[in-house]
Amino acid sequence: MKPLVIVGFLLHQPFACHFAISKSQVEDLSKYLDVRLRKNELPNFHQIEDDFRAREG
Repeated sequence: MKPLVIVGFLLHQPFACHFAISKSQVEDLSKYLDVRLRKNELPNFHQIEDDFRAREG
């Protein structure tokens, strides 16, 4: 039997066209957080917004 986490891992894929952000944007955020967390830095929401210039549209 597969682990529960793996079973539900791909359930979102048929709905990708309904997401407000792209797969590439999610990957960029994931890499950004990985780098920051490996440095023991935990950015808050506003820092992430600033670093990704999210408020600029």
